[in-house]
Amino acid sequence: MLVHPGFLALLHIFQKGVCRHGEDGDDPAQRVFAAADAAGGFCLFLSTVFGFPVSTTHTKTTAVMGVGAAKSLRSVDWSVAGDMAAAWLFTFPGCGILGWLISCIYLRVF
Repeated sequence: MLVHPGFLALLHIFQKGVCRHGEDGDDPAQRVFAAADAAGGFCLFLSTVFGFPVSTTHTKTTAVMGVGAAKSLRSVDWSVAGDMAAAWLFTFPGCGILGWLISCIYLRVF
C-alpha cells in the first residue's frame, strides 16, 4: 500500500498530539507508526473485501488512537478523541447540506 508522504507527515503530527508516549524513550515512533499503519491497512483491506464504505482518514486516526490505547488507556488524550468524534458526527449532515445548497445554486444558474 502506497501512502503519500504528506499524509504520513500529518499523521505523525496528529499522533504526537493524541498519544502521549513515555518520556524515557521506551516507545520508538517507528514501531508506533508501523503498528498504526498495519492496523489501519488491515481494517481498510477487510472493509474492501466485505464492501463496507469507510473513510481512510477515520480508519487511520482511529488506528493511531488504538495503538496508544494498547499501551495504556491513559496514553490517549480522550478529549481530542471526543473532538474528533464530534467532527465526524457533523461531517455527514454538513456535507449533505452543502451538496444540496450547491446543487440548488447550480440548477438555478445553469
